[in-house]
Amino acid sequence: MDSDSPAPTDLTTGPDGSRGEATTAGPPRDPKTGYRLGPENTSKFPPGIAYIVGNECAERFSFYGMKAILAVFMTEHLMKWGSDEKAVVSEGTATEWVHTFVLAAYAFPIIGAIVSDWFLGKYKTILYLSVLYCFGHLALALDESRVGLFTGLALIAVGTGAIKPCVSAHVGDQFGSRNKHLLSKVFFWFYFSINLGSAVSTILTPILLTQYGPSVAFGVPGVLMAVATLLFWMGRKEFAHVPPGGKEFLKESFSGVGLKALLNLVPIYALVAVFWALFDQTASKWVFQAKSMDLEIAGTELLPSQLQAANPIMVMALIPLMAYGLYPVLHRLLGGDPHDLREPKEKPFLKRGLTPLRKIGIGFLLTAGAFAVSALIEENITGGRVVPYAMQADDGLTTAGTADSDLYRVENVLDGETAGRGWISGELERSADGDFEPEIFVVRLRERRAWELERVEIDATVDPTAYYETKEDDREEGDPPVEVLPAEAFAAREVELLTGESSKGPWSSAGTIVVPEGAATAGIDLPAGTSTEYLMLRVTQNNGGPAVGLGEVRALAAGSSPGADVGNVWPNVAATGYRPNLVWQLLAYLILTAGEVMVSITCLEFSYTQAPNRMKSLVMSVYLLSVASGNFIVVLVNLFINNPDGTSKLPGADYYWFFTGLMLAATLVYLVVAKLYSGRTYVQDERDLQEDHNRGGIDATIADA
Repeated sequence: MDSDSPAPTDLTTGPDGSRGEATTAGPPRDPKTGYRLGPENTSKFPPGIAYIVGNECAERFSFYGMKAILAVFMTEHLMKWGSDEKAVVSEGTATEWVHTFVLAAYAFPIIGAIVSDWFLGKYKTILYLSVLYCFGHLALALDESRVGLFTGLALIAVGTGAIKPCVSAHVGDQFGSRNKHLLSKVFFWFYFSINLGSAVSTILTPILLTQYGPSVAFGVPGVLMAVATLLFWMGRKEFAHVPPGGKEFLKESFSGVGLKALLNLVPIYALVAVFWALFDQTASKWVFQAKSMDLEIAGTELLPSQLQAANPIMVMALIPLMAYGLYPVLHRLLGGDPHDLREPKEKPFLKRGLTPLRKIGIGFLLTAGAFAVSALIEENITGGRVVPYAMQADDGLTTAGTADSDLYRVENVLDGETAGRGWISGELERSADGDFEPEIFVVRLRERRAWELERVEIDATVDPTAYYETKEDDREEGDPPVEVLPAEAFAAREVELLTGESSKGPWSSAGTIVVPEGAATAGIDLPAGTSTEYLMLRVTQNNGGPAVGLGEVRALAAGSSPGADVGNVWPNVAATGYRPNLVWQLLAYLILTAGEVMVSITCLEFSYTQAPNRMKSLVMSVYLLSVASGNFIVVLVNLFINNPDGTSKLPGADYYWFFTGLMLAATLVYLVVAKLYSGRTYVQDERDLQEDHNRGGIDATIADA
């Protein structure tokens, strides 16, 4: 083209397919690859956004799909190396491991940011580390032991961690001074894509785990990560490839401007860490809590880990509602003027409207409210005390004609593994004159699925004396003595066994277990091919006591080795709590998600705009360290409260109330920090980009890929 020819016209396209305005002066290009070195000179959406959004959707499918089943995999499916024997861990240990992994995944961004901003550039950092990410998924899919688990999680932590700050900063790099007003909208759509991938994977992967096992459940997210990598590579010619800063990155990072920007943001990020400490427990504690809830909705029973899908689904619904509805209203209520274009810090305090810092503060309060709801749920589940089941009627917890077997959640307090080995509800029937009536127990087998059984055994003994001794201690002076009956009076002698398709039946009789005189245990062999998920045990005769006692119930799978039972519960020991409906946890998710939209999305945009131009990835990685720090808080708390015998220093609802209080305390400190904050807004400047290129930094870092 000769010098008199007009410059080529460049039309840009928005996410909705609309054409942007024509531009005649584009950014500089790399002479070797032809890649643009800066954002398009347009007021519309840049052309590469669609590839970034698609890549992020597929990558988040892979990450959250894998993360959704981690806790359940560790507590129910983990195998020994080179063996068919399971090596599952407790819920407390699984909580520590899950949050240690998330901690690592959000600590590695600092390394990825330095590599990207200093010498490699965002594009190559994202592309190369995505390949490593894929190998992590492969390790999880091929090896179900701790070796495969730790290898896979380590590779994924490095991969996702190193690319995370680069992807967010890469989004912002596509925008220049003419279209920077679209940054808020693009970060909304960016976050929308994250949650679309998360929602689909969180619903799908638990089903894959239940029906096809860990290999398929971990393999499908790996395939989606490969798709994400391919999509990103396909968009290479549409992206703005902002060159790495080289020595200028180091100079700016340690300059007065760079250090001031970081020091201004660190106190805010330290308090945001508390938000992440609460939020990320949706993948651990909230999953374990869901196991003790009624998960049936519209005739379908959900898996505990599937409730996590409520968060991304709600995010996708709340993003447009809040961006285009709630935020403008709150902005006006807080004194904001949409026509006043001055920076918020330049306006009177009461007329600044809904600033980013105010959004974050409101989000903190919502998060505390969400955990308060989860604490109330836990109080309903545990009820606070554990008593022998036979005495519940005398304690006013169950009365004739009102007992509901669907309300009670029974704890296997003798070995603490009910969630992994079986689930039971019970119903005590008593006539008006106090005579013994049959007692019914419904047992759901391990992993909440059908097993082919060959034998069911019971232990007919029970020792209620501990309960009576407690009552004796509580007896006031002048009260009649507490009657202590021998354990034999409560022991079951005949137990009818039935199998069923659900907790409500229909039921089919499998025979009667008869305990011989003087014997403590008995059992019944089942016909070959007997497959069931639920057992009903109906005690029809005992030794004459006013209530019935039934010891351990063991369901043995066909072909299993001794002790490899698929149902192991102690019906005579029950928690006095209830099984709340999943609607209550959905309420907690709704409040938490509203808080997330106000905190997380705002922090992404705020971190980008407050970072000097050559420090975008670095500042974003420092923000992501707040996620790592939040998970570190969870790990430390659990290490401190978990006792060697499996109990906790913060049992039941106390755990949730602790984190609720921690979030409220952080909010109070945040109010002071936010009022003192003083920052500056930065967007990419084409002159700086051209100077970086002229110094030769780009030639060594952008290659054909």
